[in-house]
Amino acid sequence: MKKSLFIIPALFISLIGYSQKQTDFNLDETYPIDLGGTIYMNINDAKVTIKGEDRKDVKVKIDYVVRSKGIEWGNREFSVDVDSRGGDLYIKEYRQGNTTIMGYVSVEYSIEINAPFDVSLDIRGDDDDYNITAINGEVSINADDADVVMKNCKGNRFFFDIDDGDIFMDEGKGQLTARVDDGDIEIRNANFENIDYRGDDGDVAIETSIGPNAIFRFSSDDSTIDLVITEGGGTFSIDHDNGRIDYDNNFRLMEKDDDRTVLSLTGGRAKIVIKGDDIRVNLASTFSN
Repeated sequence: MKKSLFIIPALFISLIGYSQKQTDFNLDETYPIDLGGTIYMNINDAKVTIKGEDRKDVKVKIDYVVRSKGIEWGNREFSVDVDSRGGDLYIKEYRQGNTTIMGYVSVEYSIEINAPFDVSLDIRGDDDDYNITAINGEVSINADDADVVMKNCKGNRFFFDIDDGDIFMDEGKGQLTARVDDGDIEIRNANFENIDYRGDDGDVAIETSIGPNAIFRFSSDDSTIDLVITEGGGTFSIDHDNGRIDYDNNFRLMEKDDDRTVLSLTGGRAKIVIKGDDIRVNLASTFSN
């Protein structure tokens, strides 16, 4: 009887089988889009590259490869639907089934998009990396565990809702709305008229000019906020608990107590409001008053 108890599991494993598999999904097509249209994406676990070009259509290249070796239970299906409708382009990922593997699994998943300069982006994802270049429309990214790098993007509206990820932009203008937890945001060479930032446990570093009527709002806890003003001025009101405020000689101290500091910078009527607990604020300007 004891011998048969060992034979049954051995037979069961042999029926499942020790296998080596590769699952591929590949797409390389072009799709129409209207002038100023929007690319909508709903993608997870991918490395996404989007480049603006002098073209009228959108080229989409997707490579998804899963290699597994070992004992596998279950079944999985993967596909990406790309559809042009209403002058926009929709890219949506579908996954079905579930597998359990006792062994080795590797996944390589990349998406490359070449689009007209003037398109807008509306992206939702999870565990992605985004590298975006020369896209001049509005950009909206809502993602978890994602890093975003944007270069040479000349749009006027940017919206980010990111958890556990970093954002870098080498330029920006117009309106910035950012919700960032457990991540940093760095923006250089900017010219923002409106900033609405909320975050926790992350650092902010923005180099920007400020228009005469600009409004910037920062709300953050356990963070460092570095603002470098390249042109313009206004009033900087900082509400802080356990905070440290540093500023250069161009800023004039208007008010100070244990939990509030007000500074002014000659050159405009902008309003900059910063609120937070356990924050450090560094203010600098690159011009002489």
